[in-house]
Amino acid sequence: MTGNDISLSQDADHPAGVESVTGELLRLIDRKPNAAVFLKGCCDAILRGAYPDVVAVRIRHESGESRSSTARDEATVIQGRFRVPDETEGTVELALQPPDPAHPERQQQISGLFPQWISVIKCGLSVAGLRELRHHYQERQKELAGILRVNKILNKGWPMTRALEEICQ
Repeated sequence: MTGNDISLSQDADHPAGVESVTGELLRLIDRKPNAAVFLKGCCDAILRGAYPDVVAVRIRHESGESRSSTARDEATVIQGRFRVPDETEGTVELALQPPDPAHPERQQQISGLFPQWISVIKCGLSVAGLRELRHHYQERQKELAGILRVNKILNKGWPMTRALEEICQ
């Protein structure tokens, strides 16, 4: 198993592992993935942690869309919307199986945790966006340093061949 694998408990007493989904989503943020990888990991974590009650997960955001699988016709869909600080919006959809008469509390538990999952997803997308912004900023800083160096060399009044030699070093 690699460091990027998601492992949720799925024992006979508690097959869903719903309580562990939030922790798995938070661990995904710690792995510092880009937005697309993060969204895919979220879908996988929710589906594995909430199965068999949740049969499909879809997350849409400006940075992309990820889905775990296609929903069945008999599934009920619950949807939540979110907005990240950069003013982009997204949705999270869970396709739920009809309630299991033996465990009706599981879907209530999922419905109760759903807003928390959305908040963590929103946070993860914000963190991924900030990492991307930082990367672009660092690249612009390198470009600016290069431009300033070239400007400094050209302002020395050297012949073009000597200035080019100095720039290319």
